[in-house]
Amino acid sequence: MRDSVLFMSPMMRVVAVIVGLVTLGFMLTYSGPYRWIAELQLAHGGSYSEQLTLVGTMLVVGLPVFGLVGLAHRSRGSGVTHAGTFDRLTQSRLARAGVMFGVIGIGGAGWFTVDLATVGDRVEADLATIEAGQEPPSRWVVLRGALRHDLALGVTEGSRVTHYIPLLASEASAPVVYLEVDDGLLADPELTSGAYEGILYANDLPGMLRTQLERGNGEAPRHYRFDWRETPSGLWTGFYVFGAFGLIGLVMLVAAFVWVRIQ
Repeated sequence: MRDSVLFMSPMMRVVAVIVGLVTLGFMLTYSGPYRWIAELQLAHGGSYSEQLTLVGTMLVVGLPVFGLVGLAHRSRGSGVTHAGTFDRLTQSRLARAGVMFGVIGIGGAGWFTVDLATVGDRVEADLATIEAGQEPPSRWVVLRGALRHDLALGVTEGSRVTHYIPLLASEASAPVVYLEVDDGLLADPELTSGAYEGILYANDLPGMLRTQLERGNGEAPRHYRFDWRETPSGLWTGFYVFGAFGLIGLVMLVAAFVWVRIQ
């Protein structure tokens, strides 16, 4: 009974949130346990499961932390009371769901807000100058060049394969811009058009591909992930979806607070 009280305590909820954020950080940066587990799967199976890797990372991070917190609690021999409004609120499933929706919504909407603020105007950019080291005039660009399918990189996640195909200004160019294409779009006639519209993301290839490109100093060369066919309208859609999650979370938290207060 005491162990279940500890697990339900506000302290353990805070620890769970921290573990979740650390796990998310490892996933986004493709580092630490997330990278180890992903590359272990790649070495033996040629692909990796994002879900399995995420769960494995959470266990690697969370089990020692929860164990240490549990031992510290037992050594103090302290009890936990639940008389206060805050403690009762942390026990509410509605409130916990509200926090989850709120964190996902605010985090996602914040990410899309930054993305929208930096995307810029639609510009037809010179691919050769980008390859030469100049910054693109905008992130929302139309680029003209030739795709080198023979130099393509790929990421397999379950049954889905995402291809990153170098877009080159000339045959003498070194790959800098990688067009992102899902497996089902490889036969799309527009891939042979020579002109491609989308949004650029600097140094944003998936972590395992950056590892493949790393030089002797352990750093991947400058590159761009080119999100083909993406436009600011698509980013606004993402913002509204996550904003709705955040709003739902807020409503759930308010409802849980009112319910606790009237009990």
